[in-house]
Amino acid sequence: MDGESTQTRERWLLRGVEALRPVFAAHAITLPAVRVSTGWPGGKGTKRTTLAQCWGTASVSDGVAAIFISPVLAEPVAILAALAHELCHAADDCKSGHKKGFITLARAIGLVKPWTATQPNEDLKATLVEIAAELGEYNHGTITNVGRVTQTTRMLKVECVDCGCVLRMTAKWLTEAGVPTCGCGGGMSLA
Repeated sequence: MDGESTQTRERWLLRGVEALRPVFAAHAITLPAVRVSTGWPGGKGTKRTTLAQCWGTASVSDGVAAIFISPVLAEPVAILAALAHELCHAADDCKSGHKKGFITLARAIGLVKPWTATQPNEDLKATLVEIAAELGEYNHGTITNVGRVTQTTRMLKVECVDCGCVLRMTAKWLTEAGVPTCGCGGGMSLA
């Protein structure tokens, strides 16, 4: 560690990027400038399944790729593996998704299938273990949903008494407009 006993997650991640640059350079892959932070990845993935994400230069107003590592990750080698995966996207400027251009880069540095997940081969994993030891503690508490109350839907079920067709409506519209009539002509009631 560089002497900082309370380094931030972001500082750790940036140091991780710099420690991974030689891994990429060994395969003639130049990494662009990137910003990296801990935060919920966005886009198509869900917060539970998307562990990291890279936003290419076209998505960022200043043209510097942005990488987010999910706060559900806390184990340093797993974080570095996710970071290496996202750096492959940054090197490709997110042009290939998980297709040929990305696969070529990922395979070169030691990531293995499935390409949408982050799995290092044994050689890359050994390198990540060394880098993690060099970086020291990842100053982070894993975020879980333990104790979090999930909001249930506010939509109320309305069912046709004749054909069983089901609709969902808010209480506001049931109060203001009343229970609708089914397309079959039958009456509907709050289920």
